[in-house]
Amino acid sequence: MATTIDHPLNEIEFWQILQNIVVKIGSGHTTIVPSSSSVNHYNALSHEVLPFLIYIQKDKLYLKRFINKTDSSFRVGDEILRINGEKSYSLLMRIRNLCSGDGLSNSFKDYRLQQGAFNQIYNILYGDLSSFDVVYKSGTEIKTKTVQAATIQSNMSLDLSTTKNQYHSIYSLPQLQQTDSVNAKHTVLYSTNSPYTAILKINEFDYKDFKVFHEQVFRSLKNRNIKNLILDLRGNPGGYDRICIDLMKYLLGKNFYFSPAEEGHTNINIAMKTIDNPDFHSADTTLITYSPYKIINQENKLQSPYKNTFSGSLYLIVDGGTFSAASLLAVAIKDQRKNTFVVGRETGGNKSGSDGGQILSVTLPNTRFQLIIPLLWAYSVDKQENNGYGLKPDIEIVYSAMDVYNFLAKKGDADIFRIESEINLINTPPVVH
Repeated sequence: MATTIDHPLNEIEFWQILQNIVVKIGSGHTTIVPSSSSVNHYNALSHEVLPFLIYIQKDKLYLKRFINKTDSSFRVGDEILRINGEKSYSLLMRIRNLCSGDGLSNSFKDYRLQQGAFNQIYNILYGDLSSFDVVYKSGTEIKTKTVQAATIQSNMSLDLSTTKNQYHSIYSLPQLQQTDSVNAKHTVLYSTNSPYTAILKINEFDYKDFKVFHEQVFRSLKNRNIKNLILDLRGNPGGYDRICIDLMKYLLGKNFYFSPAEEGHTNINIAMKTIDNPDFHSADTTLITYSPYKIINQENKLQSPYKNTFSGSLYLIVDGGTFSAASLLAVAIKDQRKNTFVVGRETGGNKSGSDGGQILSVTLPNTRFQLIIPLLWAYSVDKQENNGYGLKPDIEIVYSAMDVYNFLAKKGDADIFRIESEINLINTPPVVH
């Protein structure tokens, strides 16, 4: 780092250096954010960005879909080889190094980049560009095209929640508005393609009506004689553990754990009181001692199920956006419930646990940067050694950018379609000759 700071740096240049270091910690909840004045200034303006979203597969970039307009020169699924003279691989590596994620996995990083963070990080690095020179591969032919930028209004989110027992994802990097996302935090649908099958989609574990909603859902499942439940946790950044636990009480017919314990390296109460204040530069940081600190909340204790639980087949759909509490939930259900199948892609959250239990925001005195740091590690129920990766699916579904486009264009869903096919195959009686 010292050899890099050999000339005057502007705020973004200095942020890149610090964020590169922070990312190496391997925590999706730990990040450096530019000063609030810079964030507000950036958000107040519209920006010229790369006019298409990218899809990442095996460290290669593909055209996923266009933003605001289309260009007939390109086809969805074309491989992007260079952007403004820079090879896609080196560009992806550089941008990944500015995006926090858990452990050794790129799953959470790539999920965010594919949702639009790639375009806006590129914009932060290079500024507003009216056009881009793109070298791409369409079929077997390599082509070059100058494309005009797309104009967007920024939506840089700075969530500094520090609520106790909240496993919340910190989206400190900007993201484009996701036009294909569902606004509701939870929905339930009944499959028209597979009989006796319901789909419960939870976008975030942060809804006040959770007890009423869960009770209504599972009463309806019983009344409809539902045999197969698809629990969709894709893109779920986490939330409150008590909501996850209440949901689990309907899914497990025995006592269970959500997260058996939490621990850190300092007393969180002292750390919060000392650091989380506007006069941090004058705070007495010697009060913060470093020694093992372990807590067991009510949420960490053995939980009892409700009387009427769902006993049918459970299919968990996960992906790189399944993070924090949502990832803990997926691991807890998979480990403790029979007749459960995980479908999709590796979770963004670490299989061994999450460090989002108590999050602290520190305003650095000179730069006014925000350092977001978690203070507690919540163990998952997984007993295997931490290998640095997320929960891997039993049924992995990998598709190309063209596959993604085709399903979106038809308003279909590749993962749901695959699960429904599996269910129908299992329930189809054998042909007797």
